[in-house]
Amino acid sequence: MNKYEGLLLFHAKPLLGLGEKVEGIGHLTSGLIFLKHYITGVTDRRLIMVQVAPGLFGLNAIYEDLWDFPFKSIESLNIRGFLSSKNISIRHKSGEQYRFTLNAMSRVVPDQQNFYDTLIEKYQRFQSGA
Repeated sequence: MNKYEGLLLFHAKPLLGLGEKVEGIGHLTSGLIFLKHYITGVTDRRLIMVQVAPGLFGLNAIYEDLWDFPFKSIESLNIRGFLSSKNISIRHKSGEQYRFTLNAMSRVVPDQQNFYDTLIEKYQRFQSGA
């Protein structure tokens, strides 16, 4: 486990329900000029995102903010992309919309591709009611 995974797990712990665990951890970004970085965990019920501080030569494992996206509050989750770059759009039932980018080749967390696969699987399973 690297420092980013540890940071996410530390901040996610109070949000997790009984039997819920983080099953995939990834690195997402948002924005164009002022890029924001998120270490994101997926469970069978939600996405948990910890915004981390950018540094001069990479990311700092410094907590900035915590976002919780329960699947039941998401109207739609769309993933589009080509090869290693994926765009993730989340629309809440309240009408808010968020856009993130996932680079499957990112080395911030060890298994970025596993996060992508787990996110798709867990969200589809939640949507089907299984």
